[in-house]
Amino acid sequence: MTFFYKLCHRVVFTFFKLVYGFKVAGAENIPESGRIILASNHISAFDPPAIGVATKRMLFYLAKKELFSIPILSTIIRHLNTIPIDRGAGDIKALKMFTDSLQREHAVLLFPEGTRSRDGKIGEAREGIGFIASKTESDIIPCFIRGTNDLRRNFLSRTGIRVYFGERIEFKHYKNLQLPKRQLYKKISNDVLTRIKQLKDADTN
Repeated sequence: MTFFYKLCHRVVFTFFKLVYGFKVAGAENIPESGRIILASNHISAFDPPAIGVATKRMLFYLAKKELFSIPILSTIIRHLNTIPIDRGAGDIKALKMFTDSLQREHAVLLFPEGTRSRDGKIGEAREGIGFIASKTESDIIPCFIRGTNDLRRNFLSRTGIRVYFGERIEFKHYKNLQLPKRQLYKKISNDVLTRIKQLKDADTN
């Protein structure tokens, strides 16, 4: 981690721990090195920092380009490995920068649904994560997060924010499937979302 990333990591982790009873399960499933995609449900703008401090790996992120028009926030998130993306168009440049991060053996965070869920329910998977996993031949760690969508109610709660990491989904199991590309991307994305739902169903704490 860079010094700035490490500093933010410690500050945010401590804040979530003290104020929201932040707990993490399954972090041992995340490899200490090598390319890996963390794939999570998405319920709040606070999901990226919460998942980011739930692992000791330095992560790379995608964020809508509008956030980079906010002066102070823009500076911060750029130093936290966040890549701006135009969600309304096929942003090839942003996707190339993101896949390059994986090719350099980094860890990245993606949301298979592509957007936040307003009601907290897990929606349908888009093809993006399947495309990126296939292009970079990256394994995937499913993740389920809860509590970030209602920070006021969860204030000083012992079960406020939880992050669960599941077992690795290995890309090698998809390499020999005789499927058209679009179908392969969709299958990977759907499999990832199924695993996220299983983590949700297992959440009893």
